Amino acid sequence: MTTLNTTDGPIVLAHADTRSGLCVTRSLVAAGYDIHLAVTDTGHFVCRSRFARRRFSKVADPRVEPDEFVTDIAELCVELNAAAVIPVTDPALSLLAVQRQSIPEGVAVFAANPAAVKAVLDKDETVELAERLEVPYPKTINPETADELLKSAGDLRYPLILKRKSQQEILPEAVSNFTVHVVNNTRELEEFTAWLAKSDVVPQVQEFVDGVHHNLCCFAAGGEVVAVHEYASLRTGKHEGILRENRPVGMARLDYARRMLRSLNWDGVAFVSFVTNEDTNEDWFLEINGRFWASVQGSVNMGWDFPRWVVDYFQRGDEPHVPEIPAEPLMTCYHTADLEFLIEHARGNLPYDKIGDTSVPASIWNYLRAFGPGYQSDVFRWDDPMPAIADHGRLVKRYFKGALRRLTGG
Repeated sequence: MTTLNTTDGPIVLAHADTRSGLCVTRSLVAAGYDIHLAVTDTGHFVCRSRFARRRFSKVADPRVEPDEFVTDIAELCVELNAAAVIPVTDPALSLLAVQRQSIPEGVAVFAANPAAVKAVLDKDETVELAERLEVPYPKTINPETADELLKSAGDLRYPLILKRKSQQEILPEAVSNFTVHVVNNTRELEEFTAWLAKSDVVPQVQEFVDGVHHNLCCFAAGGEVVAVHEYASLRTGKHEGILRENRPVGMARLDYARRMLRSLNWDGVAFVSFVTNEDTNEDWFLEINGRFWASVQGSVNMGWDFPRWVVDYFQRGDEPHVPEIPAEPLMTCYHTADLEFLIEHARGNLPYDKIGDTSVPASIWNYLRAFGPGYQSDVFRWDDPMPAIADHGRLVKRYFKGALRRLTGG
């Protein structure tokens, strides 16, 4: 760790209009910290939270207007006399943690060192790190052109995972939301490659590995993992975990994570993702996220308050006081994504990574029972219900507009 900060000013959560931004907001406000959210969409459900009331400002979208975003954050820090900035998303991490000179003097950035952040944001560098440290990963190609992609993809089996090569690369607005996409055959590969090629974007390609997603939620200090728990994704859709269950930490996966975070001299949170074949117990490394993961609320639900640990560590140098993991499995669900999964399932659009019963009645039952005993929510809380209501409303509105366009021929 290179920077401690004890200024009394607020902590700015940069690009906080996300599910993880909501969790960080609730956690830090409950802990008594003064925070301020920098959001690109003031209509986002995080702004409906009572914990965010009068605590947010609109800034430029870092995925589309990176220079404007940095300027907005810098000006907001000066206006608020901020003590620190926490980048909540990868684009914010890229712009604020790697390029720290953009932040006004005296304002700390609560993130790992710039070289380490750069390495985990760049897919090529991450693969090179895994290879050097003998961490197994799926077959990967790194084409330089669209033609090279189409030719070399024949060496891999479908489905294929197309990944944005680097979160530090600012993509044209038409493809600014591209991070990962799955293609199931050559026709889909050609169509998606042609769409990306219009913006001169060539993705990294990995072979899809069948198995269960096991994710290590880590906190590191000076490269050493000082806190780690693990969860498995029991139900997934559109590349995010819908239903998750905490599991005992796999020793092989922990060893791999320790090797990589030690090599990076990592500080703070890190989310190290694997796919595991539970029949053969083989693991394949997928990625490291150097910021709060979307499902961080599941960690907080069992007392692992990563947002608070980040502030305590970077502000005062305190390492986490790690609680025991509950003996009973803890199930955490993102209900809005579960509803979307149900709707897409009913329309016949099963995702490539469907886990479990594939019947529509089963999807209906899975959605409903996740509101019952034994389940906790990423977004919904009885003492702060509006974000979940707004999130569900956004999804229903999107489908209603799509149906209206189809009916009217628009």
